[in-house]
This record gives sequence, structure tokens and C-alpha cells, in this order.
Amino acid sequence: LEGITWSGLILVTGELTLNGGVGGGEIVIEGAVLVNGQVQINAANQGPVTINYNSCAIDAALSSIPLRVLSWEDRSITE
Repeated sequence: LEGITWSGLILVTGELTLNGGVGGGEIVIEGAVLVNGQVQINAANQGPVTINYNSCAIDAALSSIPLRVLSWEDRSITE
């Protein structure tokens, strides 16, 4: 990703590279980023990279998507 502003949730099934924007553009993410691989942030000599956890932005992004429970497991603690 280069030089963007995003509000919500970003799900990545592979690797993620964040390049602060070319020419000083910045990356601003309000919400959350979930990555199933390696994350590389290249902000040196480029624009800044800012990721702010924001539960309201996540709720807003998911409110229009019907969610289904695919599986359930009871992990009760027994002594």
C-alpha cells in the first residue's frame, strides 16, 4: 500500500508491505489490520505510516456484512 487513508478493517491472507507514499504521501489506517504473513513497513525517506486501532471504524465496516458462525468449540476450563 502506498499513500492512502483507510477507515475499517484490512484482512491480508499473505504478506503486507506498507510504503509510506511516494513523494511523502502518508498511509493512515483507522481501524485494524490482520495479516496472515509477514508485515514490512518502509517509512524511511518516504511518508509516515500510521495505524490507529479504532473499534468504531471496524463496527461500521462490518455492519453491512452479514456474519455467520462457521464453527464453534466450547473451551471450558476444568480444574
